[in-house]
Amino acid sequence: MKLTLTQYHYLMTLQRLSDEMDEVRCIDLAVELGVARATISRMMKYLMEQNLVSKNHRALSITEKGRQMMDKSSKQYETIYHYFSSMNLNAQEVKECTDALVNHISIQTLQKLCTLVKK
Repeated sequence: MKLTLTQYHYLMTLQRLSDEMDEVRCIDLAVELGVARATISRMMKYLMEQNLVSKNHRALSITEKGRQMMDKSSKQYETIYHYFSSMNLNAQEVKECTDALVNHISIQTLQKLCTLVKK
């Protein structure tokens, strides 16, 4: 399954908020991402159709399939983080570089980059 960078970003944000909050609602995501609630609703509908997100009343959660996708993404983040760490950057620079790269390239490009970095 291929997700766009935006879809992936929404899923990552939902995962992060789920770790921080008891219940994540569409409005919570909208505030966090700075978009309209209707935009979140459309995106969550799509992610639910893909079985990556579920909704119980107002609360959103990531499904097992979504968690597996996020676990794989976490490993990719870690790979890129370690790559930047090897450049003798300070911790803040490593985090900023990793976040910038991971949030601005396609998932497919990130996968290819991780394969190259691991060699």
